[in-house]
Amino acid sequence: MERSSSVIRFFGGTILIAGVFALLAAVFAAWGSFTKNPAPAAVGTLKTFASCAALSEYIKVAQDERPTDMLGRGIALLAPTSEDSASPQKAVEYSTTNIQVAGVDEPDLVKTDGNFLYAVNAEGLTIAAADARAGLARVSRTELSMTPTELFLDGDRLVIFGMIEQAPIPGREGDGLVFPQYGSVFAGQVWNVRDRAKPELVKQFNVEGSYVTARLIDRRVTLVVSAYPRYGVQKDDDGILPLYRESSGDTANIAFSAAARCGDVVYPPDMMPEHFVVLVSFDLTEGNPEIRKDVFLGSSQNVYASERALYLAGTQYEARDLGGSFLRLPAESQENTIVQVFDFKDDGLAYRGKFSAPGHTLNQFSMDEHKGVFRIATTKGQVSREGSATTNNVYFFNAELQQIGALEDLAPGEKIYSARFLGDRIYLVTFQKVDPLFVIDARDPTKPIILGKLKIPGYSDYLHPYDETHLIGIGKDAVPSEEGNFSWYQGMKMALFDVSDPEQPKELHKMLIGDRGTDSYALRDHKAFLFSRSKDLLVIPILLAAIPDEQKHADAPTTYGEYVYQGAFVFSLTLENGFVEKGRITHNTDDASLKKSGYYYGDDGSSVRRSLYINDVLYTISQNTIKAHALDTIGELGSISFCDGVCETRPPILY
Repeated sequence: MERSSSVIRFFGGTILIAGVFALLAAVFAAWGSFTKNPAPAAVGTLKTFASCAALSEYIKVAQDERPTDMLGRGIALLAPTSEDSASPQKAVEYSTTNIQVAGVDEPDLVKTDGNFLYAVNAEGLTIAAADARAGLARVSRTELSMTPTELFLDGDRLVIFGMIEQAPIPGREGDGLVFPQYGSVFAGQVWNVRDRAKPELVKQFNVEGSYVTARLIDRRVTLVVSAYPRYGVQKDDDGILPLYRESSGDTANIAFSAAARCGDVVYPPDMMPEHFVVLVSFDLTEGNPEIRKDVFLGSSQNVYASERALYLAGTQYEARDLGGSFLRLPAESQENTIVQVFDFKDDGLAYRGKFSAPGHTLNQFSMDEHKGVFRIATTKGQVSREGSATTNNVYFFNAELQQIGALEDLAPGEKIYSARFLGDRIYLVTFQKVDPLFVIDARDPTKPIILGKLKIPGYSDYLHPYDETHLIGIGKDAVPSEEGNFSWYQGMKMALFDVSDPEQPKELHKMLIGDRGTDSYALRDHKAFLFSRSKDLLVIPILLAAIPDEQKHADAPTTYGEYVYQGAFVFSLTLENGFVEKGRITHNTDDASLKKSGYYYGDDGSSVRRSLYINDVLYTISQNTIKAHALDTIGELGSISFCDGVCETRPPILY
């Protein structure tokens, strides 16, 4: 299958490489117990280093002899699923961030409590009053000592994450200036926003390296920063470690120090030590939260979190460890996903153990925990236009991490494009020339069975529950190639699937949008997807590409359209009528950015990236602006600029 290169065109090089997310899991892959002072000894199957020299030598040997077959497949993170991305019934009804696992919050570009909107862009933090019908009003704008990327909201507390682009940085005392490995430094800040007009900075901290992701569970924040080892230092020196500093006030003049002692760095001996990962956590119930950090060494790609446990999946090829040396095996060696499991405890996490499943995972939605059973969907092998020997599989593990069931060899020659685990049902979309939607019965995890499948053109990148018997899919339409075992993707496709009869799933409704080149943030980031069944509402940001009618040819599926529109597409979605477009909302003041775009589309700050609703008002958010529209008429009610004058435009960080 010809994969959607227009995604690269859409984000124009601003995508945070999936490998960055791969680093996230490295933190946990090396994590035995989450304590303030890790004991300088083996913790379960994990180990620590006797000295900085031992740490340096271990990294050197592993990097020098690392197998080139040991590939990462990398991306993402997880959270909760509700049938509706709205909050429970309250006096004020408002939508929340679309997450995967209920109770496990994910950070986003914008949050709301139903009364205020809290949003970050390159200019800083903006808090706006959410009474749009009385006049949308900016309550405060706060400049930040960093470039913010996303935030959490918990009562009167905001936690903001971002980066400081600076080099060199103040080093350890007496060491002068140090150049960071990434050319940037992670920044985290905790704000008290009880007075929305005057937010108060409570705590801030910096970690040398790149931000990966964060989660908020029961008022406790856990975040991950990844950093490469600093080479060229003395083996008996802790200068190989990433640097860290924190303050309850201004950190500008506070020196950095090593984030840990070499003897506190934990690692699993049977995984490639590719990166340092600093895990930072703190409790938002504390007035001035105590920052806890742990440094780990390891590698992993995908992470799943339920309310009770954390699952860290990393794909590796088999390798032998001879005296600390990782040796490459023949190309036919087995591809496996190693999953390490950590239970959430009152004081953090406890390492439970690990297991493996053949193949590699796609993303966070490839994993799930249900009734004490962990399920994981994998693809073995890689597809190609010339054909391949890939298979797709689902494996089941009990609380003791023993495999208790499997469903293997699905859709030979294809790969998984999307997965969704919904209770006792599992839905998989595989693709190469057509899109089979598999419906799997997992009521008995020891004997999972295929109930039915539906083959249609195109594929779904993301699946979302409409109700217990219907499923929304968004992805791309496709035209099978006359030569070769692949298809040419076309414009966007939305579908509503009826799985009430699981043996005969149906495409109840569909809508095609635009021509080849049409794309959406929602295809790669589920937080850009807004759905409310109670309101019959679906909102998706779309970059529309169109081919003039006189240039369209049925025999030319490779022709790209020209960019003609970017904004939020607002749909009514019902079982009776399917997708009905209600209106479009753009933040473009003119078509300059669209006209200037060639093969790539560059966001000038006006691209709509998120949407949310409060009661009967729909809010859309770009880098520059918040707009409010009436949900019934899609008529504009007001707007707020994130900045005074012309906003500073920077590429959006979405993943």
